[in-house]
Amino acid sequence: MILTLSHLKDKVISATNKTHKTSKGKNMAQVKVAGKVNKVFGASNQGLSLVESYKSATGEDYTRTWTVWFAVAHNIEVESEITVTGQLSAKIEDFEDKTGKPGRKVKLDVNNAVLAESKPAPVAPAASADLPF
Repeated sequence: MILTLSHLKDKVISATNKTHKTSKGKNMAQVKVAGKVNKVFGASNQGLSLVESYKSATGEDYTRTWTVWFAVAHNIEVESEITVTGQLSAKIEDFEDKTGKPGRKVKLDVNNAVLAESKPAPVAPAASADLPF
């Protein structure tokens, strides 16, 4: 599959009006992504894996995983539902499936992310103690 901005048209805030110039002078499209935090990582908790759920044009349920990088450490917990905005980057990566068959995938990143919305992770109900009386 060839990834173009049309595959992410619902995520791109604007590829022309709201671009950000990098230090190397390149324009980066700005995206807005919402999903559930799957993993938090990095030396200072500056990265996380965000799983976005969506329906295809034919109504099938799919998920898309984004790697989100913040410029500073964050306090976001696994299972939180968040919305972030930031710079889109995509990279083609080779992989082998469980049977050893080679394949390719697109790695989606949101760089210099800004937290737009956050819904904390659900808190498990406290277990009630069985009282003997």
